[in-house]
Amino acid sequence: MDDISVRELRIFEIIKETVKLFRSAFWLCVPLCLLAFVPDNIIRLFIPQNVMNAELINDPYQLRFILIIGLVRLLFSCLVVGGYTYLAMSRYVGREVTLNSMVEFAINKWISVTMTGVLYFIILGVMLYISITALPIMVFPAIHLTVLFVFHRNIAAITGERGFKAFAASAGLVRGFFFKRMLYGAAFLFMYMFVMQVLGTIGIPSHGLAGLVMGVVFDILGSVFLLAQAVWFVNILLARKIIDITV
Repeated sequence: MDDISVRELRIFEIIKETVKLFRSAFWLCVPLCLLAFVPDNIIRLFIPQNVMNAELINDPYQLRFILIIGLVRLLFSCLVVGGYTYLAMSRYVGREVTLNSMVEFAINKWISVTMTGVLYFIILGVMLYISITALPIMVFPAIHLTVLFVFHRNIAAITGERGFKAFAASAGLVRGFFFKRMLYGAAFLFMYMFVMQVLGTIGIPSHGLAGLVMGVVFDILGSVFLLAQAVWFVNILLARKIIDITV
């Protein structure tokens, strides 16, 4: 039996499993990402080019566009989260996955996943705004909640539970082992920030056809983080023999 179904994996094992799953299901992952990220990047083409070049807190106009970008990205990424959760769960419990079944599942669960994601977006956004404008120490509970609620969209996809019920279920899965949980969350966060820093250093085009193509390509690569989250989620369910959550 695969290790993912009998014990909780370490972070590097999760990364290894994620890469292996992404490679084996590449032609399932890419079309799903195209369905989500092409419209996302087309919408972003209409965002002013200088939107990232101002002091956001002192410029409500710029901040408005940043919030729009974040919300648009959230809405489309929920399709990928639903599809990836279905892919990981199905593969590791021995179910055959087709592109049609994965996309159909993602679309059917999109409302539940999106409603939960938007609520999370609002809560975290308020906490981060307070930490930037008034109370810097608020960044620590924001990071803690980010890790505690890490599976909120995966749970919404699998069980249909929304909002605070999904948050509570996610917290139940990762509660305990505080330092291990924070280490895992910090590791994924720093890997994401490192990738974003590298992309910023390279100077990827942000507008025009080149910006659209490059944006979609790097969104597909970045979606591996969402797949890693799904693999970690499924690993916990299987290793702890939580059999009341099924696809």
